[in-house]
Amino acid sequence: MIRLLVDGIAFQQGQARPAVPWREVLQALALRTGLHGLMLDRGGAPVIDRIALLPFPTHLGRDCAADSLLIQQMADLFGVDVFLSTGWTTPVATPAVVLVPAMEPPPPQRDRGRQQLEHETALAYAQHYLCIGEHTRSGLRAAFPEVPEHAIDVVEPEAEALSGALAAAIDRLHREHGAGRYKAFLAEWQRLRTVQASVDH
Repeated sequence: MIRLLVDGIAFQQGQARPAVPWREVLQALALRTGLHGLMLDRGGAPVIDRIALLPFPTHLGRDCAADSLLIQQMADLFGVDVFLSTGWTTPVATPAVVLVPAMEPPPPQRDRGRQQLEHETALAYAQHYLCIGEHTRSGLRAAFPEVPEHAIDVVEPEAEALSGALAAAIDRLHREHGAGRYKAFLAEWQRLRTVQASVDH
């Protein structure tokens, strides 16, 4: 059983015409076997069969690092395997798949706000990407050339297509990073950084 943690931030923001029909996507995703869904409810999250709601602080667009740490605490508490945000939030250790509806050119350095930084952080952190359309894939590749081609899929915007692609990506991440392999890698990386810091001083 794969444990999926979803950040329901899109419902908190109450978008009238969202780029992604998240409610329909999650309803279709929840029907797939072998998946146990949990959703962080920041306010306004819908009740969806087979996805448990977890009360979670409202996202205020600041203190993003603290928000990521709290997300990770929830992921650790519930033994989560894969993370999916309906916005641009991230954990700090749990593997994540990100759905990219569009790639806008980055604003000038002086105009980059917290929201833009959070967007870029989510894209840099993710291990798998679902891009709506080839244009979005090309934009992602241009902005993040280090992302391997095999980590990107192009998908159609319909809810059923999105849920199917998400299910496949979640399964793949679970196989590649499951059973603590990603956390073991992170722990080893942190250990090496500690050793390096002690040598540098």
